[in-house]
Amino acid sequence: MVRKYERIPGSRKYGGYNEDNLLAVMDAVKSGMSKKLAANVYKVPCITLVRRLLGRNIGKIGHPTVLTAEDERLITETLRIVSHWGFPLTRPDIRDVVKNTLINKVNRFVYSGTTPQNPILSTLL
Repeated sequence: MVRKYERIPGSRKYGGYNEDNLLAVMDAVKSGMSKKLAANVYKVPCITLVRRLLGRNIGKIGHPTVLTAEDERLITETLRIVSHWGFPLTRPDIRDVVKNTLINKVNRFVYSGTTPQNPILSTLL
């Protein structure tokens, strides 16, 4: 699911910096500052700085989501249109819409024969 979670910098041991600090430290290194000094000044781990400068491991942390933002937008728009037409949808109806989208449109269904449960529904409602 695409969620609007904003992590607080410094709340965990890894990734305790924000994107602005990382961009600033990369600019400092590109302008001539040593990597070690820049990492200490901006409080960004040196290995993170080196990996970012080399273009390695720059993806998001964690497992990829089941639905993309476009998939969620499509499902949400479909549910809005159906409700605008005057058809009330219950939670099982919404689950069926999500399940059919995953089977037909996305061509991947990870729920092994079951319907999507409440965590997926709560992001769509």
